Amino acid sequence: MKGKICVVTGANSGIGFYTALALLKKGAHLVMVCRNAEKAEAARQELIQKSGNAQITVFLADLGNMADTKKLGQALISRFPVLDVLVNNAGLLSKG
Repeated sequence: MKGKICVVTGANSGIGFYTALALLKKGAHLVMVCRNAEKAEAARQELIQKSGNAQITVFLADLGNMADTKKLGQALISRFPVLDVLVNNAGLLSKG
């Protein structure tokens, strides 16, 4: 995975966090997609500490919001010429 660009949605907790950690340990450049900036930054720091790999880029987006999703897509395209891996881990918890 060394040098690969890997996007993980919901990378600040749970399965997304541990998927991100595994990719970082294999040398990937991680692109974290999270909704909350504070949680994303805390997870980024922990991922760096646990993996020894600081190749992390954070994008903020609420994937339940189509405008955010479109902006995220445009930002990814403009920043990275190629995305090697996409892990769609973001979920929705609906009360009702």
